[in-house]
Amino acid sequence: MLISVCIVISLCLEFIDTVLSTNVSRSHHVSISTEYFVDQQKYFYLMFLHLSVGFIVGGTATVATGSLLLAYLLYFCGMFKIASYRIKKTIHIYTLKDLSIQKESLVNKHLIRAVNIHRKCMTFSNYLKSRFEISFVFLMALGVLSISLNIFRVRIIFYKSVLMICILFRYVFF
Repeated sequence: MLISVCIVISLCLEFIDTVLSTNVSRSHHVSISTEYFVDQQKYFYLMFLHLSVGFIVGGTATVATGSLLLAYLLYFCGMFKIASYRIKKTIHIYTLKDLSIQKESLVNKHLIRAVNIHRKCMTFSNYLKSRFEISFVFLMALGVLSISLNIFRVRIIFYKSVLMICILFRYVFF
């Protein structure tokens, strides 16, 4: 959401400058602090496009992964409910007093099918859990690295601003 706001604000400022047609040269700037080794004024639109596409692709991948996990979760819950319903139904039939050998054989078949559904669902859920665990380990490592680098960058910016204030105080008061 915050990224969308930054992109829209940057576009609105460019749009307002175009519509108002002021004859004033203004420098282009993106709301998100980045560092490119090219002339930022000359390649502003390419850098802006690069940032926008990167955020859109990253956001889409995040939403797609979350949606896929949610769909799998709903599928597993449905399969477990089906297995639970079948087991309850067969137990209810089994608790009836007059069971013939045919009914007992039918009850056993239903119970075996319900247990097979449960077993297949458990196998599939464990398989998917093991596959997503690998991805999530990399995502967590990448997230920790990203947060660490961002905090380091904030520390550098804060240190530079404190250093500038100290230098200003020194020249103003001494």
